[in-house]
Amino acid sequence: MFESGRAQHEASNGAAYGALAMLTLILIVCNIDRMIIAILFDSIKAEFRLQDWQLGILSGLAFTLFYGVGSLFIARVAERRDRIAILSASLAVWSALTMACGLATSYVQLLVLRMGVGLSESGCQPASHSLISDLFDEDRRPFATGIYAAGALAGGLVALPLGGILAQHYGWRGALLIVGAPGLIIAVLVRFAMRDPRRRRGAAQAAATKPEPAAAAFRTIFSDRAMRNIILAGVLYAMASAASLSFGPAFLMRKFDISPAEAGIYFGLLSGIPAIVTNVVVGWFASRLARRDLAWLQWIAAAGALLAIPATIVFLLAPSLEIALAGLVIQSCFSVFWLGPSIAAMQSAAGAERRATAAACFVASYTVLGFGLGPVVAGAISDVLTLRLGGQGLGGGLLALQPLAVWAAAHFLLAANALRAPRAEVEK
Repeated sequence: MFESGRAQHEASNGAAYGALAMLTLILIVCNIDRMIIAILFDSIKAEFRLQDWQLGILSGLAFTLFYGVGSLFIARVAERRDRIAILSASLAVWSALTMACGLATSYVQLLVLRMGVGLSESGCQPASHSLISDLFDEDRRPFATGIYAAGALAGGLVALPLGGILAQHYGWRGALLIVGAPGLIIAVLVRFAMRDPRRRRGAAQAAATKPEPAAAAFRTIFSDRAMRNIILAGVLYAMASAASLSFGPAFLMRKFDISPAEAGIYFGLLSGIPAIVTNVVVGWFASRLARRDLAWLQWIAAAGALLAIPATIVFLLAPSLEIALAGLVIQSCFSVFWLGPSIAAMQSAAGAERRATAAACFVASYTVLGFGLGPVVAGAISDVLTLRLGGQGLGGGLLALQPLAVWAAAHFLLAANALRAPRAEVEK
């Protein structure tokens, strides 16, 4: 009987990690289609005669506003509908729209198509976060979310070098057409190879669980001190870091006069590989530390936000390409400390009945306000500084957002204190 129980447990673990691998693959594809635009910036700018602030909107608000609004809506659907069906449909649509971006004949057309990509990609993370929370208990969840969050970094690792090489050989349009195609195949595999864990519980149990009203769910999330501070910290840190992600390859090309392919390889590999490894390792340690105190999830995030600042300054002010890339490697390691632990902290604080909604509030907030405004603000500052500093203006625009990382760290620490409060009260 003991051997049979252990075999069932191992099989269950195997199925959970198999599902996690597929969810991570979907996130990789999601971020390839999202981030490839960054390495294509200068080609698009030249063809449509754009300013940096317009590029910032293209990768920022045009994408993130629709992504955020869609996340909130789809999260409510994901609380009661088949999450696998949501994932596969979203993947198919955003892949097709990414290909359509390669056919745009004007900036306005490209802008509208990017809005569509953002809206369709909004089905990815809320459903996935909810699935991971069903597949892994609280002790293993930080490690699982660390692996999942590494998928976003892996997407950038693939998107930038691949996009630079494809753009050099086939132009920016060809690059978008090529990278969008695999997602259509994966969408079919996801639909027929995966099952939502809710379907195993039976219709009777599903019917007995009445979904929480949307207003009550949002009110609970934003009135909770821990979740509120995690969301605020995510917004601020995303603003500080998203601009560097969006403009990093263009910064290297302008400052050190290298090709798109070189910039994509340097930025993609030297930011992606260290970040992926660090993300998984941090998730592993966070899983163990959180067993003693959930506050560790946010102490880790605060430490990473602060330690990344000096490395970012080195990257932006380095006198040589070699020193800049060294700063990039170190910055990439520390800048990912926040994401996996913050996802796990949100899911632990939210409760089972509103996990998808909590994930959507978190993702939508840091995506719309952080990833949306960060590149636009940095691009606008770059345009102003370029009038005086020339090619150094973009670095100044990126540097101007770094104080937001300190502000983010303060909110991570407030969230950590809130996560400790319930256990401290129980001990008394």
